[in-house]
Amino acid sequence: MSLFALGRRAEGRSVCEELAGAGRSGQLTTVLAEEGRFGEAAELDEAPARREALGVLEQLASASAGEARA
Repeated sequence: MSLFALGRRAEGRSVCEELAGAGRSGQLTTVLAEEGRFGEAAELDEAPARREALGVLEQLASASAGEARA
């Protein structure tokens, strides 16, 4: 059973913050949104989304450069 289900939100949130520090921010994003802290949740989700988009763009650029050489 989770800390949240047991009514121990402060402890559960602390665990989520530790996980977010280790690169696993999904649960903390959910907790922040549940608390109505949508701006903070969006900021937390923004960085990984930008990194993923940048990776996709780099792959596309690399593929285009390979096609131009062929």
